[in-house]
Amino acid sequence: MDELKSRSSSSEPCLLRFRNDRAAAVLLWWLDHEGKAVSYGSLPAGTSVDQSTYTGHAWRLCDETTGVPLAEYVGASATVTLRADGSVRVASTEAAALEDAAGPSGKAPEFELDLEDQEGSGEEEQGSDDEKSSGEGVLPQSATAP
Repeated sequence: MDELKSRSSSSEPCLLRFRNDRAAAVLLWWLDHEGKAVSYGSLPAGTSVDQSTYTGHAWRLCDETTGVPLAEYVGASATVTLRADGSVRVASTEAAALEDAAGPSGKAPEFELDLEDQEGSGEEEQGSDDEKSSGEGVLPQSATAP
């Protein structure tokens, strides 16, 4: 298996939200084009951070105390959540926004879309649903530190 590193050919900007629902802080690392870890600081328990990046850039989240990698991500805009139970969840930006809007009930807000008002506006949605889900994602880790 190849060593994880950022791809230099990637130039499409994206936004990642790293969310730490664990009871302990985690370290955020960007993996450069040679696979070397570059620190992007600590993410305290119960917080999140938005990070502008590019779709081919690799990111690693590690336990702050042990340095053990918890997750790695390469892909399109998404929210990467380290859950309290130790699992990792990745959601597209759109899915994460709907989940946040749902609140504690878990029920997404209802809305109506009048397509007749949209006709002739000259605006089209770019990309299919398949294009929006990157096919790339998180690889939970338990081996070496960065």
